[in-house]
Amino acid sequence: SLFIYGTNGSEWRLWLDPEISGGKITTIPVFNSVAGGFSTGNNAGLLCEAHRQGIRVVDWDTVAGMYGPFEFVTFPERILNATARDIWIEMAVHFMVASGIDGFGLDIEGPIYGLMVSSAPAREALTTTLEKLKARMEQVVPGSLLAVWIQSGNPWNSRFSQSQIARTVAAVDQFWSMEYSACGMPYAGMPEAPWPWIKENLNTTLSYGFPRDQIVEVFPWHDCDFNCGKDVNCSKLRPREYCNPPVPGKFCFNNMYVCLPHT
Repeated sequence: SLFIYGTNGSEWRLWLDPEISGGKITTIPVFNSVAGGFSTGNNAGLLCEAHRQGIRVVDWDTVAGMYGPFEFVTFPERILNATARDIWIEMAVHFMVASGIDGFGLDIEGPIYGLMVSSAPAREALTTTLEKLKARMEQVVPGSLLAVWIQSGNPWNSRFSQSQIARTVAAVDQFWSMEYSACGMPYAGMPEAPWPWIKENLNTTLSYGFPRDQIVEVFPWHDCDFNCGKDVNCSKLRPREYCNPPVPGKFCFNNMYVCLPHT
């Protein structure tokens, strides 16, 4: 499986050039569909051209923000609301059909990681949500794709039961492991997607019971430039804080790195 994604506007036109795509690309997860839709602005023609080449287009950001009471990424505790979950699933499937896309790539990260560690009801709620979503997708559009982005297993962890993991594996088609845009994380000066880090993430995910054949390793098509200019020690990189407003004692990063003067 080879897929491509980005949020830089019309760069998909380069990706779908026959010299690049040439039958190699299978899926395009779209993260900027809210702003441009699938047929207007920078994305005009994306869906039609992808389908012409037999490439699936899946969405995250539109469905993530759909139906406010179940915006469970920023407010993860909302996943405990069974009624809201069912409404969100119906709206998500309706959106899939109405927009003509081929499924979803769910990027469930951030605060929900912590909730999945601390709350047994939340772990069951996530499992049930994915089961119901996939069942409804298959009912309406057989063969539609349900994928979830993961990082070292997250949002899953060792506190999920074997039954919950098995149910999740049965519901989700692919787990996309985020091995990109990690320059310097978690160690200063770490190269982009180093093998020891990838191996550790993969082994953690496998230890929870996820099968290898459903895990897709996602690598970058870019690198990180640590050229910080004259008289700067690039061995001392640290994350640029971006919390707004700043939170005392909280470690914040956005995968962009700044260099410190020699000390």
